Amino acid sequence: METIVIPAINMAVIAPEVILSLFAMALLLINVFVKGESTAYLGYLSIAGIIVTLFSLVSGWGYPLEGFSGTIVQDNFAIFFKVIFLISAAMSILITDRYIVREGCNQGEIYPLILFATVGMMLMAAGTDLMTIFLGLEV
Repeated sequence: METIVIPAINMAVIAPEVILSLFAMALLLINVFVKGESTAYLGYLSIAGIIVTLFSLVSGWGYPLEGFSGTIVQDNFAIFFKVIFLISAAMSILITDRYIVREGCNQGEIYPLILFATVGMMLMAAGTDLMTIFLGLEV
């Protein structure tokens, strides 16, 4: 009788991506259901999501993890680039906040879009095979 081997699924490897995705989805819902003239609070909430994600990343420094049968890793190399991507996203959000006020276009969808793009970049940095990197590109 053959034994079925279940692949190792370590959800701790993608915890930062999941946290940032949940923040982005929450921002989409908040943007739809909360009416108002200003969307500056969405920028502040997305910065808060980036900070929470940074804390979850920094706690994994020096403890390499592997998940999904080796297709995603969280080593120091991936964490370094994820931190760079998150800092770049935070700076983009700060710039976008001033741009929206200056131009007078209160479009709150830009903040979840920036966060989802950052999730894709983070997946690409953690991917070890071409399929995972392509998945990050598509996100």
